[in-house]
Amino acid sequence: IAGGLLLAPDAIPARGASVTAVRDDGSTYAAASADDGTYRLGPLSAGIYSISAVSPLTAPSAPRTVVVSADTTY
Repeated sequence: IAGGLLLAPDAIPARGASVTAVRDDGSTYAAASADDGTYRLGPLSAGIYSISAVSPLTAPSAPRTVVVSADTTY
C-alpha cells in the first residue's frame, strides 16, 4: 500500500508521519512518511487491514479498512 499524506488546510506534506497497517490476524506493518509526505507499506499478504496515520503535528487519523487480495496492487 502506498500513498501520500497532506496536512490541511494548506496541503503541506506530512513528513515523518507514522503510518500503520494492522491485519485482521493482528500482524502489524509500519512506515514513516518521507519529506514529501509519501509512504509505502509492504509487501502485504492478502487480508483485511486497518490503516491509520499520525503526524507529530496532528491527532491520529480515523482508521480506514482496506482489503488486500493476492492479485491486487495498491
